[in-house]
Amino acid sequence: MDSGLFNVLGLPTIFCMHIILSADFLFFRNEPVNNSELGDRRRQRMVLKYSFLLIFAGIVFLQIFPARAQHTDLSQITGTSEATDTLGRNLPEIPEDLKGKILRGEVHLDQDLQTPGNLTPSEYADLVNRVEAVLRFREKHQGAQWWETVNVRWLLRDIQRWKHHTQQQQQEILRAYAALKNERRLYKEGKYEEAITLLVKASNSFKSILGEEHPIYAKSLNDLGVLYANQGLFSEAEALHQHALKIQVKILGPNHPQVGISLGNLSQQIRRLGRYEEAEEIQQRALVIHKQTRGPMHFDVARGLNNLAGI
Repeated sequence: MDSGLFNVLGLPTIFCMHIILSADFLFFRNEPVNNSELGDRRRQRMVLKYSFLLIFAGIVFLQIFPARAQHTDLSQITGTSEATDTLGRNLPEIPEDLKGKILRGEVHLDQDLQTPGNLTPSEYADLVNRVEAVLRFREKHQGAQWWETVNVRWLLRDIQRWKHHTQQQQQEILRAYAALKNERRLYKEGKYEEAITLLVKASNSFKSILGEEHPIYAKSLNDLGVLYANQGLFSEAEALHQHALKIQVKILGPNHPQVGISLGNLSQQIRRLGRYEEAEEIQQRALVIHKQTRGPMHFDVARGLNNLAGI
């Protein structure tokens, strides 16, 4: 037993044993007067001791699992000890006086990107300039490797590549993005087979035009894995999540929220396959990423804790 686990178990053990022995002395120090009273006292002693043993088990359960979470090896996620240093620090937030401006700017960018094919050359150039400005802003205030900065960098890359696609390719990309929205609707309606057919086609379009090492292609694989799992195809779902993770870690970095989401989904499939210890370890890794990137009060953290409790 390692010293950390001993520290968790040691105090509850000493406390409960002390209570059991003290209670035994205080309540049963007088000699029984007959066999009937002797039998009653034996039963009372057994009930008392088992009650304290149950209390002891509860204390151990409540203490051992937080202790295990605290001893998660973060180097498995990042490959360095640097991630450990960032855990617990404040998230790299945008200054409050500028946050509203930059967020409104990104909303306008999203609106313009809904119909990129309709932009005039001057509007297209203006769009590129605005995205570049957002990227510089996030690099300055949040750092080049922060996940929101990485997202903007990919957005800029996609916009710059857009004009190099043929008109047919542009239309196919727009149809694939629309298919993602329809897939989510079909998923909520429980129409998994229709959603799978739609998503497979969209995923193939992303791969053929944007390439395999692209965030949206990796996301489509992850979403497809969720659909396969709902069909009971857990091994196939695991393979898709593994593939998505390999791409995401390479192009987004090991501490990106999308990596955390894929890890959480992978953990669920592995749990369904009966590999509980492995599933718990992976879910712990996902939780670390969500806490680092989203903060401890984010929904992804709450969902991860809920999934962890179900393993």
